[in-house]
Amino acid sequence: MRRVRVALGLGLAFTAAAVGVALVQSPAEVIAVNTPEQQTLELTRHRIDVCQPGEVLPANTHALRLQVSALLGPRVTVRVLAHGRVLTSGQRGSGWTGGVVTVPVRPVATTTPGAQLCFDVQLNGDESVSLKGEPGHGSATRAGGGSVPGRVRVEYLRPSGSSWWSRASMVAKHMRFGNIANGTWSVFVVILLMASVVCLCSYMALRMTR
Repeated sequence: MRRVRVALGLGLAFTAAAVGVALVQSPAEVIAVNTPEQQTLELTRHRIDVCQPGEVLPANTHALRLQVSALLGPRVTVRVLAHGRVLTSGQRGSGWTGGVVTVPVRPVATTTPGAQLCFDVQLNGDESVSLKGEPGHGSATRAGGGSVPGRVRVEYLRPSGSSWWSRASMVAKHMRFGNIANGTWSVFVVILLMASVVCLCSYMALRMTR
């Protein structure tokens, strides 16, 4: 019985600590976007190795968010070059999912216009990905010839100057259910219900060990 209580207490403590650490982290913010367009450019199962010129790499960029969507995404490698020199690079492992893929990169001290963005989506024929961006403008060149019919949308990210905790009220407004009253209170109802479920499950676990 004592061991169960200790294990349960440690589990709850670690969970609370993890939530606390997450809340003090800084969310990413967009500092630049290469195109506002988000139209489908290509859907493929074949490996994508593309370089698109005319990019501007902002200073202090910590990650690049590519408009590449997949159900189960493959490994993605990114390089940014200028005058044949690699300014920064990064890699995102396989297993990601969603409408975008975010690749962390090494930040640079100065803004570089006229850069070339190269990214490699390592498809093997089992998965498929969709590229989105601005069609018919600034076509990206594939390795080995050919091109993507447009510019793939890229967002340049950096850590914001505030924490998730400081943005709690804003996040709550976005999470509210429809237009119930002012809406924000509904989020706290959900939090209270979740806390009640945790307490009930903990009580039941302790009771079953008696």
